[in-house]
Amino acid sequence: MIKAKDLWKFLCNDMGVRFFSGVPSSHVNKLYKTMDSNIMFYIPAANERIALGLVNGARLSGAQSGLLLDSASVRRLAFDIQDFNSLFDLPLLVVTDPCTDLSVCNLPIHYIDNTNYMEAPNTGVLVAKEGFK
Repeated sequence: MIKAKDLWKFLCNDMGVRFFSGVPSSHVNKLYKTMDSNIMFYIPAANERIALGLVNGARLSGAQSGLLLDSASVRRLAFDIQDFNSLFDLPLLVVTDPCTDLSVCNLPIHYIDNTNYMEAPNTGVLVAKEGFK
């Protein structure tokens, strides 16, 4: 399991991803509880498409940004990610849990754990193999 606080420090301090949006979910609750407003901004959204719009808007304005969603939401949003982000060649970082099979999404999936998360790319879907603690 990945320590949520360590993942935030890596994403925000080392990778420079400071803006996040997502739909609140109990599956990624550990990440919500360890957010630090001193190193990041988080805007909760009513649905996945709004969150994607906020993150893409931040990216278009030059900010490094990422989505924080449960894996079921990533599955529902996969077509929109492929459609919009591919059309405009916009990189996207998504952080999610391992609860739902994402192999059908046709998105770049990177499984991370507490030994390899610091080698994670800054785009694609980062899935915590064993969740967060």
